Amino acid sequence: MFLFTHCTIGEIRLYFSSMGQVTVTTSNPFRRVAVMVSIERNYAREILRGVERYVAAKASTSAVAQSVKWQLAVYSLAEIVRSPIIRRRIRKWRPDGILAEINNPGLARFCAGFKKPVIQLMHPMADSGFPRVGLDDLAVGRQAAEYFLQKGYRNFAYCGLEALDHFDLPWLRWSKLRQEGFMQAINEFFKQLPGTAATVASVNIFPGVLSNTQSRRSKRNSDPESAIVKWLRTLPPHTAVFCGCDYWGVFLLRAAANARMPVPDHIAGLGVDDDVLFCQLTDPPLSSIATCDDRIGWRAAKILDAMLAGRAAPQEPELLMPFPVNERQSSENTVIMDADVHAALDYIKKH
Repeated sequence: MFLFTHCTIGEIRLYFSSMGQVTVTTSNPFRRVAVMVSIERNYAREILRGVERYVAAKASTSAVAQSVKWQLAVYSLAEIVRSPIIRRRIRKWRPDGILAEINNPGLARFCAGFKKPVIQLMHPMADSGFPRVGLDDLAVGRQAAEYFLQKGYRNFAYCGLEALDHFDLPWLRWSKLRQEGFMQAINEFFKQLPGTAATVASVNIFPGVLSNTQSRRSKRNSDPESAIVKWLRTLPPHTAVFCGCDYWGVFLLRAAANARMPVPDHIAGLGVDDDVLFCQLTDPPLSSIATCDDRIGWRAAKILDAMLAGRAAPQEPELLMPFPVNERQSSENTVIMDADVHAALDYIKKH
C-alpha cells in the first residue's frame, strides 16, 4: 500500500491505493470521508492511526477488493471553528461521510448540514443526534479511584477542565463523567468497610465552575495556574488528585512546584490520555491512564463504512474501556497511615 499526501492550509488529504501505485483519476472512484479532530492532541493522532489502519486493511483485504475505497481529508478542529474559508472548502469537497470530534453546537450543526452519515468521536453529547464511538468516561474515573485506593490513599481531589476559556460546559460531559465515576468508586469502597457504612470520604473538587453561565463567562479564571496553587494549599497531606486529562495534570504539577508542595509526598497526581511527551515534561513525570484511542478510530471507521454501505446507524454509543495506569513518579508512593510505620519507611527512603 502506498500513501500519497496532499497538504493545504488546515487540511491533509490521504489517498490510499491497494494496487502498489497512486492513481489519479478525474472520475474519483472513492468515498470522500472528512475527519475533523484536534490534531494537536496526542489522543486525536492516535484516533487517526486507528482510522488509517482500518482504511489500509480495507484496501488490502481480498474479500473487499471490489469495495469502494476511501479518500480521507483530515481537518484541524480549531481551524474549522475559526475559519470560514476552511468550512467553505469542506462544503465544496462534499464529503460522503464524516468522522468528527464534535465539541460545540456550531460544529454539530455544520456536520448535520451535509445530510450524510456522521460518527461522533469521543465527546459524550447526548443531544447531538449522531452515533458515537468513544471512551467510557465513567470507567476512566472509577479506574483512577481504584488505583489510588489500592495505594492506600484516603484523601481525594478532582481537577477538571471547566475553567478553560475555549470550552462550553454542556460539551464537557466527559470531564463531569470522569469526576462522577471517580466519586462513585470511592463512595462504594468506604461504604463497604466494616463499621463505616455511614461514612463516605469527601472529594475536594477544584472550583472551576460557577452556577450561572453568564457569571462563568465573566468570572472564569484568567490565570488557572494561580487558582490551582490557591486550591492546593487547602488540601491535606497525602491527597490523591485525579486530573480530567494530562493537560490539566501538567498545570497541577507546575502549580504544586510553585506552592512548594512536594509530589508525590504531599499530593499525588494522575492524568488521562498518557500523552508521553506531556507526561515526561513535568517534574516529576506525570502518571496517566492510557486510553484506547487507536481502537476508537478503528471502530468509528468500521461503523461509518457500514453506514455508507446502507446499513442503519447504531442506536447506542459504543464505549471502550481504558487501559491500565502508566505509573510514573507523580504517584509512585504508597500511603501508610500508621505514623510509626510511615516514619520508618521515610527513614529508609532517605538513608
